[in-house]
This record gives sequence, C-alpha cells and structure tokens, in this order.
Amino acid sequence: MKSQRLAVGLMIVQAILFAVETAMIHHIGSRGSAMQLALLRSGAGVVLVGLLAWNTGWSVLKTNQLPLQLLRGLVSVTYLWVLMYSFAHIPFADATAISFTQVIYIVVFSALILNERVTTLRWISSVIGTAGALLIVKPAFLDRNTVYLIALIGTSFNGLAFV
Repeated sequence: MKSQRLAVGLMIVQAILFAVETAMIHHIGSRGSAMQLALLRSGAGVVLVGLLAWNTGWSVLKTNQLPLQLLRGLVSVTYLWVLMYSFAHIPFADATAISFTQVIYIVVFSALILNERVTTLRWISSVIGTAGALLIVKPAFLDRNTVYLIALIGTSFNGLAFV
C-alpha cells in the first residue's frame, strides 16, 4: 500500500510540474531556443532525480537493462525537443491539446510491444479522446501548419516512452 501511495503521489506531482513547465515554456516562448528550453527542463529533471535518489537510496539508479534504458532516453530526448519546439511555436492551448493525443499512442504501443490485451472499450475511449483533442486544434490543421504535424507525430515518442 505504501508503494502505491508513493506512485500516486509522484503522478500527482508530475502532473503539477508538467503544468508549471508548460506555462513557463510558453511564457519564455521565442525568447529562447528549443535547445535552451530543453536544457532548462533537463537540468530541473536531473535535480529532481537526484533528490529522489538521495531520499530513497542511490540503488534506484541501477539498471539491468542498459540498452533499453538508453533507447528510452533517446526517445524521451526526441520528445523533449518536439515538446519545446511546439510550445514555443504554436499557441499554448493547441500544444497542450495535441499532447493529449499521447493516449492513443500508449494504447497502440502497449498492444504492439507489450502484447497487452486492450479491450474494445479502451480502444473506443482512446479514439474518442484523441478525436476530441484534434477537434480543439482542427482549425489550425486546416492551415497545414507543419509545426502542428511535428507536434502530433512527436507526441508518439512520449507514448512510446511511457510503454
């Protein structure tokens, strides 16, 4: 029960930090490059991981799956670049709405990579949620703005990192 509470607590903290982070990225916007924003975010992440490791023990950083961890790191860095780029170049509401399309990617990758059984209800829920997010930004997609397409495709990297 204690580990479940920790997991739930960390998820809540992650959601709060994501909201703060996206607001800061949008506020900084075009005054900084995507690489500077990514460095700022990564630096904050290293500090948080360091604090967590210090609190729970440094053995939490040990892995038996180094190649998979490196692949996940590459996928996460790719998504980070897309996230910074999209939040700096498209309206905050649109970038946030596009980030919610990650749900469909998580479901697809879970089924393909983990051989997880996905129920019909979950497929339908994921499709409806993704369609809702895309409806929010539909007018911008009609302009054929490539930044929107980069953000939409790039969100798949976050879905892959979750799996």
